[in-house]
Amino acid sequence: MVHDSEIRTIADKLVQAHYQNDRRMEKAKIFFSAEDQTIRLLELTEAVPADDSVSVISFDAAPRQGIPYPSSVILVNHEDWKRLEKGLLSMPSDWGSFSDGIDCPRNHCSRRRKAMA
Repeated sequence: MVHDSEIRTIADKLVQAHYQNDRRMEKAKIFFSAEDQTIRLLELTEAVPADDSVSVISFDAAPRQGIPYPSSVILVNHEDWKRLEKGLLSMPSDWGSFSDGIDCPRNHCSRRRKAMA
């Protein structure tokens, strides 16, 4: 799916807000799906312990806060991020693979657009 610029812009803003609220957050990836318009975020933060699992936290759309799309977030620390990179830990099936994510570093999200298979 090639995501539209509105959802991408909102996803970028949401990630940057997360960076501002969690100073221990070091990296983020955005995932889009052909199935729906949920913004999916994978965030590397030392605010969570390594537990060799992936837990998704889901949120409804919040139009009054400028987020008209539902969102889901996975928080992992360095150990679990590395496991995801190496394929030793799996992403949720509806997210695609780790490499499907769009890198979004602090203060600048990559403009590379990647379609999910």
